[in-house]
Amino acid sequence: MALVTIAEFTDPIGAGILRDRLAAAGIEALVFDGATASLGLGWIMPARLMVDAEDEDAARALLGGD
Repeated sequence: MALVTIAEFTDPIGAGILRDRLAAAGIEALVFDGATASLGLGWIMPARLMVDAEDEDAARALLGGD
């Protein structure tokens, strides 16, 4: 599984909401660095919403991205 970042957040809550939205559509997504972002350090190391490279296009389309 090759993971790609599809979005970054200074607040991990936003990442979690979109992760759940992807999961509801059958796309597995993971939030990386959420703990660091939750400490108020998201501007240094943002929470990253990541999906398998094979799901990238579908995930971006679902979330209204490129």
